[in-house]
Amino acid sequence: MPMPRRAAALLLPNLLFVSATLAGAPTPPRADGLFDDWQGVAPIATDPAGDQLGVFDITSVSVQSFGTTLFVRFDTTAVRNLQAGLFIDGTLGMDINVPSGDVLNVNFRARNALLNGNFFGNVSWTDLRFNCQPTFAASEFEVRIDLAAVGVFLGDTITFNFSGADSLDEDITWQFALPEPEPTRRSMDRVAPNTIRIASQNTLFNGLLDNSPEFPRRDALLRLIDAVDADVYCFQEEWNNTSTFIDTLLEQTDPLEDGAFWRVHKNNGTVICAPAAIYALDLYNSRYDALVVDFRDERGAIIVFSIHPKCCGYIGSGEDAQRIDETEEMIQTLQGLRDGLEGEFFEQYRDAPVVVMGDWNLVGSRTPLDMWLDAEGPDLTHVFIPQLVGEDVTTWRDFDADPGTFAPGLLDLVAFQDGPLRFEKGFIPDTTKMDSGELAMYGLQADDSLASDHLMVVAEFARVKSGDLNGDGQISAVDLAVLLGRWGMDDFEADMDLDGVVGAGDIALLISNWGPAPF
Repeated sequence: MPMPRRAAALLLPNLLFVSATLAGAPTPPRADGLFDDWQGVAPIATDPAGDQLGVFDITSVSVQSFGTTLFVRFDTTAVRNLQAGLFIDGTLGMDINVPSGDVLNVNFRARNALLNGNFFGNVSWTDLRFNCQPTFAASEFEVRIDLAAVGVFLGDTITFNFSGADSLDEDITWQFALPEPEPTRRSMDRVAPNTIRIASQNTLFNGLLDNSPEFPRRDALLRLIDAVDADVYCFQEEWNNTSTFIDTLLEQTDPLEDGAFWRVHKNNGTVICAPAAIYALDLYNSRYDALVVDFRDERGAIIVFSIHPKCCGYIGSGEDAQRIDETEEMIQTLQGLRDGLEGEFFEQYRDAPVVVMGDWNLVGSRTPLDMWLDAEGPDLTHVFIPQLVGEDVTTWRDFDADPGTFAPGLLDLVAFQDGPLRFEKGFIPDTTKMDSGELAMYGLQADDSLASDHLMVVAEFARVKSGDLNGDGQISAVDLAVLLGRWGMDDFEADMDLDGVVGAGDIALLISNWGPAPF
């Protein structure tokens, strides 16, 4: 059977985002910090440079809205974190005047949204469907905020301005004119049976051990694990659990419904699980796990990292420096394998492709991500993955609604080696947004995603073939002859585009790699 059509992809240097929106139809921006979906949206206001009171110097503001949700893009000139930083930096706020006469005061570094400045009138980030990206330090941001929570309706007009470190000379006036489209609803079905699906879940303080009667978090997490049918699971924050217990849970859950024996490796709180041969790599700190996972079938072997570097802080802080140091040591593990330092047995895996998933805690500088994407180093690609329902890319939210709570953010990232692997599909299942039919289809309950403050992230990859069908290290006429000899067959080795049959698409891919085999 032909493989289902993949979603259209926007490919930037070392960045990939998959979208399933309809061409030509006006769609809301994703609030992911990429800004590609702001093309054609001219700034609605500008402000002179150098007039700020703190470190944040706004010079340009753009606005969109859909339904009652306001999207604002603005620059800050200096590369800083919006939600944390030095006191001398000052803070930045948004003051939004709504038709009722109330004012919603959003203070980024105080991390609150107060009605009329009243500390006891805090409006939760959840009620506002608030999102601000990127979570790491930058000089440009985009904010999504649903003002229905403060009495705004479609057709209403608001005014707003910035406050704190900088403000505009005049308020911005905006009318909510466009309706909000129905959200995209994705399927959790596999693209093809021979792809590699990896799921990552920060379980929040040993969630797989927590089976309390008030809310058995273990049961909720196991339902998610079962529903996504992954070949590899990466967990974080399973500090007090054991590999043996996690293995037992997975075998009892049997997510692939094949009765497979699972193998589990654990380093402190990070875990990697797979029903395959696993081989541990040298580790240099307690904030990650790294394995070779060898499926011993047509999928071959991959290198998997489950990471959970130091949390908190801001650009230039001690926590940020520790994250950078920990990331350097993680990359040292990969480089050791590439350089043949792991020993003779690992020679067969030196060139295996790598996938890095987990809770990156990327709330300071962007440096840890850039280190993995470095073309002179690991040369990975970061993929932005949307939630199963809608285009939201946030993976973390605090359940505390009190002032001072961090706003939802993108903490759980996916980076992979593009070339030998091809990203096929990804989704973030948030059961609170799924309808009853979707929940029933996958055996889930509406509050399952509340078992952790992190949402599960799922990524599916195809193992790409170079076209070297005779194994001589070259893509040549010999390989073309082999491919033509298997024309029309369901032959995995020659079926390079994974559409289930050897055909014209496979010839095109083979010719595109003509010469020395790229991998």
